Amino acid sequence: MALPLLNGRHVATLATQRADGSIHLAAIWYLYQEGLLYFPTSSASQKARNVLRTPTASAMIDSRVPGQEQGVSVSGSATIIAGERGRALVAEAQQRYLTAKAIADPKVGPAYARFDDVVIALTPERWTTWDIAQMNANNFDGILSVNSGYLFPYD
Repeated sequence: MALPLLNGRHVATLATQRADGSIHLAAIWYLYQEGLLYFPTSSASQKARNVLRTPTASAMIDSRVPGQEQGVSVSGSATIIAGERGRALVAEAQQRYLTAKAIADPKVGPAYARFDDVVIALTPERWTTWDIAQMNANNFDGILSVNSGYLFPYD
């Protein structure tokens, strides 16, 4: 498992299933604790409504540093946590991404407090990880890099 990556500050991509069976994707902040992923959101959001109807989700968290790309993809059961516990998890997740100055700002802190009132809790049942630097070292003797002429830089 990619614990350093999960414990880092990245933007996840969360996938939930719409009523028509299509997939809804959202870029979202997250909190990883004790093997679970928590995604702060509004109880009125499409993703929250999707989870209430179909309690499964998938998420991808990745880092795209050229030549060092790595990521983790998880799928499993999902639930909505509301009330006091939900608000506490929302606050904890927001504190990972917003500085104390932002939270204290009367324009920023209260707005974020209004946006998100629940969390989606994802219990991972399937994990997939990848690490380009590790693959490069294990399979290509370290020759793959942006500067080697083998990889194009990202735009």
